[in-house]
Amino acid sequence: MKRYFFLAFLVINAIEAKTQNKSLPISPKQVLPASGVVKPSISKTGLNPAKDLTVIIDSVVDNSTSTNPDVKVYFSVANSGVADIDIKNINVQCYLDGAPAGGYGLPSSLFNNTSSILHSGQKWNDRIYSTGLLFKVTQVNVTNPLQPLFVNHTYTYSIKADANNLIAETDEGNNTASISIAGRFVPKNKDLAISGLKVEYNAVSKEYNVSCSIGNIGATNIDLNTLKYWDCVNGGGYVGYVVPIILGNVTQASCGASVCGFSVRLTINAPGNIISPGQVVTASGVAYGYHGACGGPLVFTYVLDPDNKTGDQDLSNNSVTLSIL
Repeated sequence: MKRYFFLAFLVINAIEAKTQNKSLPISPKQVLPASGVVKPSISKTGLNPAKDLTVIIDSVVDNSTSTNPDVKVYFSVANSGVADIDIKNINVQCYLDGAPAGGYGLPSSLFNNTSSILHSGQKWNDRIYSTGLLFKVTQVNVTNPLQPLFVNHTYTYSIKADANNLIAETDEGNNTASISIAGRFVPKNKDLAISGLKVEYNAVSKEYNVSCSIGNIGATNIDLNTLKYWDCVNGGGYVGYVVPIILGNVTQASCGASVCGFSVRLTINAPGNIISPGQVVTASGVAYGYHGACGGPLVFTYVLDPDNKTGDQDLSNNSVTLSIL
């Protein structure tokens, strides 16, 4: 009799343990998906009868501080319909509080050795198919150094798949996924920042087209008229500029030569003399007269307000450097 009672006790406990395991809540995924070559499946419950893409936000990594905004969002694109979908070359658009905040494409090179076809119930992200590449399409940096997420404000960040509407779908509403992100950046009273330095070589003129952006990430207006300097141009001596500029320098690593005497300044292209908090403007120019005679990489360096005429309270974000071959 004791033997039967003990067996019954074990069966009852096993049933209770199984029931308890089923009822455990599923915690949010904190670890990114591992690399592999098999497209993971999603729930096939309630699939639409034709083509239908869905954006899934996998995780959010927020390492922001009061001085350094750093938020990354990881997402996947899923086929929630019953028909096959080729997602190669579709565009993904991001929005911050409804305003465009960068776009991303899914170029064919992402699908090396792997089909770009999503079958019914499958989802895709580049961590699964192209983890060896130098860029990550499905990792988006929410924060922009020129437009940080300010403290005491909650932002809505949205990701939309197939933003150029290449694929006719039965439900366009689930192409967008949104999350809320709390800002942590505490602005200083006066703070200009520079970012996004680009250098393009013109093989015909043998000159370099240079551009970047500057933004006011402080709390008060800043008068750009203070950023007017005397600068050297084309080896012909120093001249004064009536427009705000950013001073620059180009050196060549192999010989340490500098183009002092040639113009490498950038003109600030602002609609007015005042740059207000949150405003971003561009700057552009041409690096004349430098043809890379010494060999080796060219190093372009630009410094915004090096003499701190504006009273900038954080000069750590006022310079950019780019090395090109």
